[in-house]
Amino acid sequence: MGLDTTKAKGAPRPPRTSAPSAPPAPQGSTSAAVVARRSPSPVVPVVPAASVGTLGLRPKPKFWICHHPDNWHVGQVDGQEVWLPTVAEIPFVPGTCGFKTRKATQAEEAGWLDGLNGLRKKGFTVMPWDCLVAGQRGYLFSYPTRSRSGLVGEYWVTIWHQPKYKRANARQKFQIDHALRNAWLMALVEEGHVDPPHADITQHKRARVITNISRNFRKTALAPEHRAELLVDLETSKAAYTNALVPRTGGASSYRVELEAMSDAALAKLGGPTLSGLDREAKIDILARIKMGQS
Repeated sequence: MGLDTTKAKGAPRPPRTSAPSAPPAPQGSTSAAVVARRSPSPVVPVVPAASVGTLGLRPKPKFWICHHPDNWHVGQVDGQEVWLPTVAEIPFVPGTCGFKTRKATQAEEAGWLDGLNGLRKKGFTVMPWDCLVAGQRGYLFSYPTRSRSGLVGEYWVTIWHQPKYKRANARQKFQIDHALRNAWLMALVEEGHVDPPHADITQHKRARVITNISRNFRKTALAPEHRAELLVDLETSKAAYTNALVPRTGGASSYRVELEAMSDAALAKLGGPTLSGLDREAKIDILARIKMGQS
């Protein structure tokens, strides 16, 4: 699936996604200490390509999101500091990362199989394009684009990259919905796509962050106001990395997926007469919270 480098002819092609339709929003996915305060997430706010138009950028190829078990960071989910997997984008460009230019007689997968297998041998977890995470199918979205030199193709981004407002003839930029991104990363662990971090890893990351900030704080050339800012950052980072929760497999998001697959009759039987007057979405939300309280 290489890039289309032909000149533009006629109207731009419609956008494509990694799923048959624009992906819905991930449902609630937090640790046990956070899930009781969460409500079902809204639809993923993917900006329709029609409202953005054709981007004036060079085409960007599809990519895979991968994670190595040694790479973790602390992020916020509903105001609570949580250990989240650090992920990287591996673009599908033949000639790089073990990817090959397939022959005309070969299947499409022949171009990337060796590259992905090489990443897995190094310990990486590679998320398929059509993976189901937090009830969400796929994590890619594309916009039609045409560069100034005339290259026509698609510009692929993740579902949490939103196009920013731009002036006429200005370069299109994107902003990250960090709340949506962190919820998706949390679901990777809760649903078993990624193993929780080992205690040695979190301890090492915590010590490294605090050491780096402390080293900058000891520099003698700092102005008093900068030294005060670094002191605040040091104390904030110490508290965040010390109190961060470690996500666990089998959290609320995985149980929500099970509940959403049930029929209305099965949900009514599970909820009993107490939840009989509620709609389907409210029943699923309450039952997920009850499950988390029992585990």
